[in-house]
Formats: sequence, C-alpha cells, structure tokens
Amino acid sequence: MGDQKYLDPWPEEYSNCHILAHHGAGIAPWNYPQYLISEGVNGSIFINNDPLIFYHFHQFQILENGKFDRLSSFYTVEAPAPSLIYVQYESVINETIVKVRTIYPNFLAGFKSTNSVFARRFAQKFLPSSVKNFLQKFMRY
Repeated sequence: MGDQKYLDPWPEEYSNCHILAHHGAGIAPWNYPQYLISEGVNGSIFINNDPLIFYHFHQFQILENGKFDRLSSFYTVEAPAPSLIYVQYESVINETIVKVRTIYPNFLAGFKSTNSVFARRFAQKFLPSSVKNFLQKFMRY
C-alpha cells in the first residue's frame, strides 16, 4: 500500500525481517487478479498452488438485509471478486450470526444500511472525482 513505503527498507535494516514469498499470504482486493485461485478436494483454497493463509477483506460489509457487500467497482473492474474466498467467509459469518442470535435475537451490531451502501457504491462508480471529494469532506454518504 502506498502509505506503507516506510516498510521498504526494513529487510535491509533488520536481519530477522523478511518479505513473505508465500503466494497464499497477503491476498487482497488490490492484488488478487494476478493470482490463480483454485479449490482443493476438501474445500481448501489455493493461490498459485500454495494454500491460502490469509486474505485481507478490505471493504467487506455485512448488510442489514442479510446479504454482503464485497468490493467496489474500483477493484472489480479488472476481475470479479474471488468468489471461492468470499463464499467460505460469508458462510462462516452466517453460521456465527445464527449462534449469536440464539443469545441476542435482534443482534445487528456492525451491520450496514443497505441503502447507504448502495448509495456509496453508486457514487464511487458514477460521480466525478470533484463531487466525490466534496461528499467525503462534508457528508457521510
């Protein structure tokens, strides 16, 4: 990420610091199109034939209508969101919500308004940058 350039010299400055070379570590919305994502026989996920260790669920949101908002068009213009990864994650989240709701039936903490997420995604995709910059400064759209 552009705001983490201070990390670049660390491998030279710190002898025990290394850059991960494992393809399954650090998959994210900004880099998934460059990898081959596949599923193993037991449902495990592979990235260029390496097991997936972690995925950065940047922008992922749980919506109040029980659905999920995965990624904005900013990321999916190059390739659709990696469904193999998201489907498994969403399944575990749904199972967890069911368990939590056995204790707190009206649990909605952290859920986002479907309308506000739709409006934000619409603005991100269709509004000119000057309008988006204005909205970001003065409104919570």
